[in-house]
Amino acid sequence: MRTLTLPPKATRDAVDRAVHRAVCEATGSDGAFCCTWYALAGALACSKATGSRYIPQVGGCDIVFDPGPPARSNYICGGGNGFARGEFHAWVVRPGEVDPGTGVGAALEWVDFSARHYPRHLDLPTTADVVVTRRESFTVLRVAPERWSAPPPPDYVWHAGSEPPPGVSFYADAASCRAFAELVDRGLATADRVMRLAARYLREELSAAREPAGEGAVTR
Repeated sequence: MRTLTLPPKATRDAVDRAVHRAVCEATGSDGAFCCTWYALAGALACSKATGSRYIPQVGGCDIVFDPGPPARSNYICGGGNGFARGEFHAWVVRPGEVDPGTGVGAALEWVDFSARHYPRHLDLPTTADVVVTRRESFTVLRVAPERWSAPPPPDYVWHAGSEPPPGVSFYADAASCRAFAELVDRGLATADRVMRLAARYLREELSAAREPAGEGAVTR
């Protein structure tokens, strides 16, 4: 049995505040539909705050918007380079081993600083209203015109373990991860700005964060 320990809650909260401030300022928005910038700034801030390596991941997701029963989720496909199609989600992982060819790694932690905006996913223009698949007590809907009826999501998700957090499933796509990395490597102004702001705000937020180490241990 292995024990995975999350960073202290005060640290996690400080990182979230820094990342959210950076994304909002860099984009001039409230951060909705800016998951790529949350992932980019989040990976940087998580790494600096903890000393561990965190990386952005891009692909698809299921997010439960109706707890049911049966539970229902909004499905973003993300496969086959969904990044190029504009059909994707982005988040952060602390990876175990990363495949150098794909940029995808098995996760030890899952972090999504855009969780506060999950209900807004249902505001996207509807291109389909179809049941994609049915699982045991679980129905996956693709771009369904629905209202959020689950409890309000937290501002951010930070979860330890090899499986994604409850209510959310993430599926990294190798082509999308590569496309996103290539886009950042081009030196886009927004990418540079959001990272610089995240680093600056992280220093400010961490200076006020005080909490005993070891909080948040998860036994697997």
